[in-house]
Amino acid sequence: MESKDAPVSSGRWLERLPGAKKFSASGHLELMGHSFVRINWRDPIPQLRGGDIIVSHAGPAGSFTTTSKNGGMDTGCIDLADAIRSVEAPPWLNLHGHTHTRDRWVDRMAGVVCLNPGMNPDVRAKVPNYITIDTAIRKARWFRDGELIGAVSL
Repeated sequence: MESKDAPVSSGRWLERLPGAKKFSASGHLELMGHSFVRINWRDPIPQLRGGDIIVSHAGPAGSFTTTSKNGGMDTGCIDLADAIRSVEAPPWLNLHGHTHTRDRWVDRMAGVVCLNPGMNPDVRAKVPNYITIDTAIRKARWFRDGELIGAVSL
């Protein structure tokens, strides 16, 4: 049962993003030359298409972006992992969170680049962890405390 008082833990925050009402019944949104697909926490996985950018609460199970540090528990979504592995042409990116202290901020799974900024260990930090993505040059940059920590070509 979902609590209206806990939108972050429920994953329903995706429905509150700017432009979220523009997603089609299929879960897709065409925007700025990209196809986005939204996957809410514990909802059925929509049909994934080649080149999609997945915006999800949890990433696919089996990724280092969903496994806690030091070989800890994998908190990824098994259904999302299965859906990614079953499509002929994989999506391009998966932007997600859910695993706060993930093993890595970037990983590849079945051709999909998974990105998870993780939670800043200093919960009082003025700037949360975040990732910027330049889709023109296919490069991602990870920031902690507002400072660049890592960069990767996508």
